[in-house]
Amino acid sequence: MVSPTTTSLRHYRFDDVVIDCQSFSVFKGGQKKALTPRAFDLLRYLIEHGDRVVEKQELFEQVWKEKFVSDNALTRTVKEIRHVLGDSVASPRYIETAHRRGYRFIAETCVLEEREVIYTEEVEGARVVIKEEDREGPEVGGAIVIAAPPTAGAKRLPGGISRHRRALAVLAVSALTLGSLGAYLLLRGGRSRTIDSVAVMPFVNTGGDPELEYLADGLTESVISSLSQLPDLKVMSRNSVFLYKGREIAPQVAGRELGVRAVLIGRVVPRGDHLAISLELVDVEDNRQLWGAQYDRGPGDLPAFQAEVSREISERLWPGRSVEGRQRQLARRHTEDAEAYRLYLRGRFHWNKFTEEGARKAIDYFNRAVSKDPGYARAYAGLAESYVLLGMDYLPPKEAFPVAKVYALKATELDGALPEAHAAMGAVSLLYEWDWPGAEREMKRIIELKPESAEPFSCTLHYLDVTGQPDEAVAEVKRVRELHPTSLSINAEVGCASYYARRYDQAIADLRETLEMDPNYMIAHYNLGRAYGQKGLYEESVAALNRAKGLSENSLFIAAELGYVYAASGKRDETREVLRKLTEESGRRYVDPYLIAIVHAGLGEKDQALVWLDKAFEDRSTWMPWLKVEPKFDGLRSDPRFQDLARRVGLSP
Repeated sequence: MVSPTTTSLRHYRFDDVVIDCQSFSVFKGGQKKALTPRAFDLLRYLIEHGDRVVEKQELFEQVWKEKFVSDNALTRTVKEIRHVLGDSVASPRYIETAHRRGYRFIAETCVLEEREVIYTEEVEGARVVIKEEDREGPEVGGAIVIAAPPTAGAKRLPGGISRHRRALAVLAVSALTLGSLGAYLLLRGGRSRTIDSVAVMPFVNTGGDPELEYLADGLTESVISSLSQLPDLKVMSRNSVFLYKGREIAPQVAGRELGVRAVLIGRVVPRGDHLAISLELVDVEDNRQLWGAQYDRGPGDLPAFQAEVSREISERLWPGRSVEGRQRQLARRHTEDAEAYRLYLRGRFHWNKFTEEGARKAIDYFNRAVSKDPGYARAYAGLAESYVLLGMDYLPPKEAFPVAKVYALKATELDGALPEAHAAMGAVSLLYEWDWPGAEREMKRIIELKPESAEPFSCTLHYLDVTGQPDEAVAEVKRVRELHPTSLSINAEVGCASYYARRYDQAIADLRETLEMDPNYMIAHYNLGRAYGQKGLYEESVAALNRAKGLSENSLFIAAELGYVYAASGKRDETREVLRKLTEESGRRYVDPYLIAIVHAGLGEKDQALVWLDKAFEDRSTWMPWLKVEPKFDGLRSDPRFQDLARRVGLSP
């Protein structure tokens, strides 16, 4: 354990990492690393109490010292530290997770007393840490630039510092100075603020009327979409911010968890046939209100609301700065018909439930929206996305995807710059037409339209998966997670990508962290069950899958996964019962043959598995693109029939 006394005089060192407690800086391999103040405090606290597991509650009390703190805040901060240090959840070198308890710092750490070992000099206007052994002799090793002060006065280098080291110091100072000049934007009031990221929190339906919940959610999404058009502004995705829906949390806490500089809070109150909408933009750093406004809007005013809000926020973020290149997008209304807009918001509200009932209700509302406004591209894109959702689990793909394609083409014809339309078209290309180049084109188009949004993620990840690039898929989804660290879907898909890359320990660790964020996130339990199954941890697998089953709407892919695990663990009676229920269910709804093939593969019944896979090919099963990377079929890969099937899908065996 490192004694916490006199820490202000200390540096900690482990491996190639130096922790400077005077300047609150972290250096790895001689390079200064960016770490938020909260993350630095957490790392230092863990180092100072490295002889034990530090409980979560202790960390909240000693590091956060705030009234409202969620487990997600701790999870995200630990992730930030691990990213900076190059640590791994599966094979930790520095921070070890004690599941459901807390964390422990496990690296061997030495304490460097600055008064004895480390000297701080000003070199070419920069503060440089110099080790004792570097102060004499012609050779120099280990000088580290800490920071460049605002007014840098050149001083002579210590006698032992070489010209080469001096040149490196000057370059470091120049980089720091130029970086700091480019990093700040001027806000009203003359104060320097870096406002380069914002989270639009779910608008609160203050009146509590369930009929207005769709409107609060829809306005939130509309403002997110509109703000995403602003240059140089990172806007957190819907998946990231809706984790906070229905929770009371301080803006500063939410902002720090999300890793943004500002938070937009909205409240909606019904007043007769009008809505009172209050908005507040809060600086996460000091809880200062940057901007606030009150709106009274009738039904006919809502289509233009998000554009109006985005324009006002952009003017407060960058007063006097022209954003002419985006003014057209900001002022853009997707429809002029207020009733069409409200119907669209209702449809999107139901679509976001990701259930069969939700998709069917969404189709009804989107159809009513386009009947009001036949030129409403976003409503056509909603129809396309709804049929994609149905075709993935509830309708035969041959019935759902051709309809989805018609609506996606209509949406892109009306608005070629609509990301949702390209997302639907990409799904059709990838899941149904098995057109890999087409899927790649749509992926690139979405990224071009919204480079920092979460939408490109699924298309990119799955395109890389199915074309046999699982390692690239893992790297890509981790990149997207850095942009949206609190998005449940993205965090769960990191585990899914690791599963297809056969990194099962990593998948299990990532999915456990996702479930710390939300213990009721069904898809994380499902993917966790799959990873446990491939590890041979069958009891854990069955427990995770049963949890997913209880949280789902009778999803057949979970039942099939349970059948596979029962078969792999030798429970043949339970496996046969799963097959019986899937056959019985096929009399009431569509059952994808691919799911039955999975169970037979678990039983080692190769011929039956191949027969059902051939039926899945004829049905254009949306699972077939994963044929090349699905571990459950490893026992079939040497069979010429399987290799021929892969070729017919368009995949090399």
